[in-house]
Amino acid sequence: MNQSVSPAAPALTDSRLAAVCAEEARNALEDYSARFDEITRRGRDRFLARDWRGGYEDAAERLRLYSEALDRLTNAIKDLMGERFPDRAIWTAIKAVYSALIAQSLRSEIGESFFNSLTRRVFTTEGVDQSIEFVDTDFDAPPTGSATEVSRVYSGAPFADLLEQVLSDPNGGGFQESCWNDLPARLAIASERLGSIIRTNTAGLEIV
Repeated sequence: MNQSVSPAAPALTDSRLAAVCAEEARNALEDYSARFDEITRRGRDRFLARDWRGGYEDAAERLRLYSEALDRLTNAIKDLMGERFPDRAIWTAIKAVYSALIAQSLRSEIGESFFNSLTRRVFTTEGVDQSIEFVDTDFDAPPTGSATEVSRVYSGAPFADLLEQVLSDPNGGGFQESCWNDLPARLAIASERLGSIIRTNTAGLEIV
C-alpha cells in the first residue's frame, strides 16, 4: 500500500525568520523578568519569617537565572535558524525587529543588554558591532502612558504621618506596625532628624 508523503514545509524567508527569532528573544526577556520579579517578591516573606537560608537560596537563584534564560534562548534560536545561525545579515534584522518589540517596555534598557548577551554567545566580537548589538540605546526617552505603576505619592498629612504611611503601606513594600519595634518612637526620631535636614516647612511635603 502506497503512503503519500507530505511535502516538507517551505523554509522561512530571511525576513520572516528574523521576526520569529525576535519574538522568541522578546518572550525570553519577559519570562526572565517575570521569574526575577517572582523570586524578588519572596524576599519580603523571607525577611519576616527570618528565613535567612531561603533568602540566600533566592539570591543564588537570581544569579543563575540570567545565564539559564540565555542558554535556553540561544538553543531555541539555533534550532529556528539552523544553518543560517551565524548569518549576520539576519541578526541585523533580528535586532531591528526586537528593538520595535521592546520599545514600550519599562525595561527596554535591560532588554537591550539581554540581546547583547545573546549575540555575544553567538559571535566572538572584537570591540563592538553596532549592526547586531545595542551600543547606544535606541530610545531617546522611557515609554509613557504605561499602565504599570512605578511610584506612589504620599501627601496631605503631617510629615511623621507620611513617614508612617511609607513604612507601613504593604502596597508600597512597607511592613505592618506589629513588625516594627516601637514604630511611633522611631517615627518621632526620624521626623525630627529629617526635618532638620530638609530645613523647610514640611506641612505640604510629598513623599514619592
